Amino acid sequence: MNKSNFLALLFVMITLACTTEKNIGTPNQLNNAIEQSSTEKLPYFELITADGKITSDQFLVDSKPEFLLFISPN
Repeated sequence: MNKSNFLALLFVMITLACTTEKNIGTPNQLNNAIEQSSTEKLPYFELITADGKITSDQFLVDSKPEFLLFISPN
């Protein structure tokens, strides 16, 4: 292996070592990231159904996650 190939290989190895250290988290950092919840606020809305009017407040009463699919008539 000549000197220029060795220097290029050494440069690539050092570059990879420097960038991968930034992406590795400690176990405490990983646990803290998992414990943080991503809660989104539900906007107020009203839906008219066959059973009557449903508001967003009724979804928030039981504190259970809901999946809502809104389909626009347009």
